[in-house]
Amino acid sequence: AEAVYELTGHNETPIGDELKKEMGYSGFDVQTLDLLQSREIPEDCEILVINGPAVDLSKSESDTIKNYLENGGKAFITLTLTTQDMPNFDSLLASYGIADSGRLIVEGSADYVIDNNPLYIIPDLNSESKICESLASAGTNILTPAAMYVERLDTKRSTVNIETLASSSTYSYAKTLEDISGNNANLAETDPTGPLDIVVSITDTDNNGTENGT
Repeated sequence: AEAVYELTGHNETPIGDELKKEMGYSGFDVQTLDLLQSREIPEDCEILVINGPAVDLSKSESDTIKNYLENGGKAFITLTLTTQDMPNFDSLLASYGIADSGRLIVEGSADYVIDNNPLYIIPDLNSESKICESLASAGTNILTPAAMYVERLDTKRSTVNIETLASSSTYSYAKTLEDISGNNANLAETDPTGPLDIVVSITDTDNNGTENGT
């Protein structure tokens, strides 16, 4: 089985037992990893999972993860809404040309939501991506409730390629937690508008490290 390590210690959302079981059927062995204790990523780590950290990584953790990725490691990273400052996590994302926007996507098209809930989004899949082509050709939908907007930075390293895997419609926009919790979810002039990245795949051609963020 391929070893998958789930980062802990930052109020991440734990991978559920049922998903772990399904991953086991697919040949993945999921284990937890406390980098503050171990101080290094195990050599057998095929994929590092960072599932919605709500508290920042330490600088040493961020540096360790960057080093792992720069040496061909792979990571699956998701975002969550948090009021915490996350400079070290942000630095990790920025090294691959993306940022946590701190915004939830509000879907304005009824064709892209379930149960008429603008936060329960059924995104467009990129049928031209090798990762999504089988899902797209089969007409399979995925559900991304409370989807965060993955922001692309204006500058990135030339070796880094960012590919959209799933996105919202042209009628979508992204709001801050402060706006949504304050019942101010209507589109404002300063809000980013769709289509917006929900899932991206990032490859660094220098080292073949791939990072996925939601």
